[in-house]
Amino acid sequence: AAFIAAETGAELLVLHAVDDDRPRRLLDAERREASAILHEQVAALGQASAPSILPLIEEGDPFEAILRVAETCEAELIVLGEHRHRPLRDVFAGTTVERVMRHGSRPVLMVNRATAGPYRQVFAATDLSEHATRALRVAIRLGLLDGAQLTLLHAFEPVGLGALARADAPPAAMAAHEADAAREAATALAAWVV
Repeated sequence: AAFIAAETGAELLVLHAVDDDRPRRLLDAERREASAILHEQVAALGQASAPSILPLIEEGDPFEAILRVAETCEAELIVLGEHRHRPLRDVFAGTTVERVMRHGSRPVLMVNRATAGPYRQVFAATDLSEHATRALRVAIRLGLLDGAQLTLLHAFEPVGLGALARADAPPAAMAAHEADAAREAATALAAWVV
């Protein structure tokens, strides 16, 4: 996030959400500790990495706090790190990253490790939807694709292939149907890129 902010001249808001499902004294202690750590991390980034870095502590469910702050600040991009693994909660509610992407309207970049420099190999999966279009446009606007090799992936499942298999269609007919679907998908992807 700091690298992108420095490259684009954007303001960087570093948010930590303190889950508010505890007694107030524990919540206040966690808030103080989180604030100290957050200020250390922001100081370590240094002002040279971004024009403006603002630390912020919010209370509430993490995904709700992230979405609330992103909407209030009109964030152009939400950058999230690797999530804590909470197997039981993740199975039923989804991870924070999944919930932010599912319920939010802002583009999300999920980062597993720190970057050493500009992105040079970009892999973008698309379902050819307006959401995918918007995400790619934001990546372009933020300069994430400048000088990078972009690989687009559109996975598709040929409609009706299962019905052909259940009807014992000849393998040649199934292969022809699959080839036709692949050509249609390639044409749709080419049109989407333009």
